[in-house]
Amino acid sequence: MANPTIPFPDDPHLPSTVEEAEAQHEVYAENVQKFLDADGTRGYWRFFLDSYEGGRDWTENYLIQYARENANDYANRKKRAAYYNYCGPIVQTYNEFLFQSDPARSYGGKNAAKVEEWAGDVDGAGRSIGEYLAWAHVYALVYGYVWLGVDAESDTSEDAVLSQADETERGREPYAVLLHPGQATNWLFDTFGKLIFLRIYEGRYEGAEGRCERFLTWTRRQWVRQEVWTKLDTASKADDVVRELITTDAAAHGLGRVPFAVYAGLASAKNPRLGASLIRDIGFQNRQLNQHVSALDEFLHKQCFAQLFLPEGTLPKGDTASLGVNNAVELPADAQHFPAYVAPDTSPAQFLSQQIAWTVSEIYRAARLDNAAGSPTTTAPESGLSKAYDFERANRAFVSMAIRAERMERELVTIYALWRGWEPEEVDYSASYPRSFDVRGLAEQIESILSTQEIEGVPASMIRAALKRVADRMLPGLSPDEREEIVADIDAAENAGQEPGLPRRSDGEESPETETG
Repeated sequence: MANPTIPFPDDPHLPSTVEEAEAQHEVYAENVQKFLDADGTRGYWRFFLDSYEGGRDWTENYLIQYARENANDYANRKKRAAYYNYCGPIVQTYNEFLFQSDPARSYGGKNAAKVEEWAGDVDGAGRSIGEYLAWAHVYALVYGYVWLGVDAESDTSEDAVLSQADETERGREPYAVLLHPGQATNWLFDTFGKLIFLRIYEGRYEGAEGRCERFLTWTRRQWVRQEVWTKLDTASKADDVVRELITTDAAAHGLGRVPFAVYAGLASAKNPRLGASLIRDIGFQNRQLNQHVSALDEFLHKQCFAQLFLPEGTLPKGDTASLGVNNAVELPADAQHFPAYVAPDTSPAQFLSQQIAWTVSEIYRAARLDNAAGSPTTTAPESGLSKAYDFERANRAFVSMAIRAERMERELVTIYALWRGWEPEEVDYSASYPRSFDVRGLAEQIESILSTQEIEGVPASMIRAALKRVADRMLPGLSPDEREEIVADIDAAENAGQEPGLPRRSDGEESPETETG
């Protein structure tokens, strides 16, 4: 639609010039324009995503060339490299902890049934609101934040939904939308953290007429789609370019708000309205780790094997020899010096190995997974106070993420209800995530249970409850029937007059089997 009527042309947050349309928020500019790869084309957000995904794309773009390393050696080193990915598993561990069980959801109000139906498929692709949020949370942890919202076909085609009234009349279901941070170029919050406007970059294309870049601006009253055209000035003899801003679509939506909200990964003091990436430090530590591994590989490739030195004149002049287990070299009978293998100094390799091990431990420490089951740093002895502090620190991080997840669910349902034209009292929705997360190491939990059994007067019910929690953590993929069977076995121990836990041998040690006479 060419030159459509803009419902609210006096909107101060609607671009009226090319410069205003292309203006970038400082956070966007900082994360897109600081280039980190060898070619100088990838910013922070791309680096974080590549570090999470891994693969050959990472090794091709982020291994650093050493001083005095020629281009051929650098290219060969990149070909041999494998990416050791710690960013991906750490992000997945956090995400799985937060969403390991569904929160308690409550549907109330006049339209409770319709909200519950929509919550079972929020994106039109079959994902429930819990599945959708878990999927989006991965990107929030990687980037620091994403934009989540609910849309209803923002275009002016004949069958499109333009506003709240159109959606209600045609009975079409709004759908959840995720925007990566690189897709939203500019925005503004009010004092209470609500969006005043959000500008989305929709892509570019080039044709015979020139280059076109598309932007979609959402304000509290309307949405407007515009194009920035860059063309050659045919009237100029100096090949000057003409830049023009054209409005192609626009409509009032009637929601009274921008239908998007920020979903943060971690809380950020620098950008409190947005968020911080979980791998903002870990990504660079992971890069350092892979640089060390690549250096060790280079040492093994070029220097680690012993070299055979032969006395001068052993071989005919100009000849070379390839020696192996089935070869022999004939020496003069009066030879004064015999062949010898000379091994290179291995201390550089030992130093690199120490650096690799130290970097891995630092990655786990930065991720607050020092005491997680399977962490290579769990072997170091720690005081009870230190363990308690680590537990509380990690638990607070998960509780904060749980609170943000609850708020995001409510935001999505609220925006959905606005698109449907419902009054606030017609929807009463809430989601309650846990307020405590068991982030201790599994081995520590088992040790705690065994120690508790030694204490006189500890109720058997307390030990049974602890055993059930360990079973849930050891076997998270249990079906409901399998878990019920295990719980029944634990409960049956008390009913049979046995102490819950492992039976004991006569020497007091735990035994996997009960001795019978």
